Amino acid sequence: MQQNEPARLFQFALNCYQKQQFLQAKQLCTRLLKLKPNSMDAMHLMALCCSLDAPELAEQYFEQAISQQSTNKAPQKNYANFLLTRRRYNDALIHYKQLYTTLYADTDIAYGIAFIYYQQQQYRAALNTIQKTDIQSSDQIKWLQLSARTLLKLGDENEALQLLHSALKQYPKNTGLLQTKVLVLRQLQQLQQALDCLKKMPDDPVKLYLAGCIHYDLKQHIQAEQKLHQALRLQPDYIDAHEALNKLYWEHGNKSKFLSSFNQALLALPNSLPIYLSYISHLLMAEQVSDAFRLATQALDHFGQQHPLIHALGTIHYKQEDIAHAEKLYLQALTQSPDNVRYLLDTASILMKKEAYNEATDLLERAKLVQPDNQEIWAYLGLCWRLVQDPKHDWLNDYSRLVSIKKLPTPSGYSSFAAFWQELKIAVAKLHITEHQPLDQSVRNGSQTVGFLFNTSEKVIQVYHDLLTAHLQQYVENLPKDESHPLLQRNITAFRFSGAWSVKLKSEGFHTNHVHKQGWLSICTYLNVPGSISATDPGRQGWLKLGETSLRLGDRDQAALTICPEEGLCVIFPSYIWHGTLPFNSDEERITLPCDIVPDL
Repeated sequence: MQQNEPARLFQFALNCYQKQQFLQAKQLCTRLLKLKPNSMDAMHLMALCCSLDAPELAEQYFEQAISQQSTNKAPQKNYANFLLTRRRYNDALIHYKQLYTTLYADTDIAYGIAFIYYQQQQYRAALNTIQKTDIQSSDQIKWLQLSARTLLKLGDENEALQLLHSALKQYPKNTGLLQTKVLVLRQLQQLQQALDCLKKMPDDPVKLYLAGCIHYDLKQHIQAEQKLHQALRLQPDYIDAHEALNKLYWEHGNKSKFLSSFNQALLALPNSLPIYLSYISHLLMAEQVSDAFRLATQALDHFGQQHPLIHALGTIHYKQEDIAHAEKLYLQALTQSPDNVRYLLDTASILMKKEAYNEATDLLERAKLVQPDNQEIWAYLGLCWRLVQDPKHDWLNDYSRLVSIKKLPTPSGYSSFAAFWQELKIAVAKLHITEHQPLDQSVRNGSQTVGFLFNTSEKVIQVYHDLLTAHLQQYVENLPKDESHPLLQRNITAFRFSGAWSVKLKSEGFHTNHVHKQGWLSICTYLNVPGSISATDPGRQGWLKLGETSLRLGDRDQAALTICPEEGLCVIFPSYIWHGTLPFNSDEERITLPCDIVPDL
């Protein structure tokens, strides 16, 4: 072997990689590794070549390159970037933080950390990272956009708007900044200003999609439909536009057009897996199970045994009570994607139905390593512990200490609670504009308000927001301490609302049993309670149930606590506690004000 042969091979491989000739680059790297098995450069380049079409192999090569303990940190940085693109945020963050200790001046690393915090909804941490980074002018736009979006998530819309106003003076035509400004204006309910801002953007699918959403907010449903259709004509696989359009059709009872956009899209892009997957998902949400089965089978024939389709077909069999077939398909999908939390949860649910609690717990512990704050994982773990009579169930759910059931006080400025409550009822009633239950929520025979309740400018709703905030502050400050508990260890006594809305149920309406997987604490306040809902009713019509699951476990399922609604009553509970309601019969509507809060990290 010539002394310079490895260097020559590496240079050839690098040239091929730079020309996107990845197969040739891989072949040259393979030859190089036979000559020089510990070549970090060859391992690193091989990882980069494999990252698009062989991610598992890419990961192996990245880790081998990093194990060489070189002063060259490029392999670790690219590995962190690779993990970020794979949405493995916890793993990516570990590597970014290790790199940051010595490469704190590298703004790409700092951006990776801030971006992950943003994706993990740790918005304060993201903002802190942004503020302490010395941003280079060449990177300024992406930092400004991330900063504005973080402020938006924190509810600091006016500060975000001020930042964008200044940024757009410097970069007046930047599409990303303009899009972010539209989002901020929409959140502030400055809808006409949002439409005016859209006019400054080039005509593209995103602009048309945002215009459709804003016209929907303005109750201009014809214009909303037109804009969303225009977006889909330009980009038939624009999934967000499909979802918005079909939500419009569903909530306003347009059955003839519901899901028609997917059929049109498949005519234009018959080889689009995302269109098939979203179409199947919508069919399942609409409980059109036989149509979903037909489409999933067709997609598997077309695309082969891809794990998202295998899992979707498993879910269809699960809904059809074909548990054995569903389990087989779930396990097959899990083999292909072993860290997929959705697959782990669904497989665990089947094992629980089969009373294989230890095996289910093992899968849930795996899922917890990936998403430790996912409330659905804790809900399933708590169920497993209850079914095997493990004391950890009582430690986790502890209804007596963690569930609060109290009536709200009268806010200052009102002569009575009844006067305040009547004014609040009138204001909230104006926000119920849809005719049908949401497609993707727990509501049955009812409707739900659109958007974030506390963004409305109605004074009485802001009074309610402040009243509820004070009530919640008292609750979190009185929570016990336990650094091992999934709820209590996250309690920093500072919180923010991650969602707030209103639900109106008609006679025979109810909520299916569910959990809020992205929450921390969930809250329900009762705005209007029909006279037929009574504390003396043996049938408990319209009551709230805590602890009963959606898994159809028969005699093994039970409600741990039932609560009779009263107007002004506020119930607070951990988001991982299963909850639903019993149906009721009445000419009156049952109206609630649910919301979620999360630690203000």
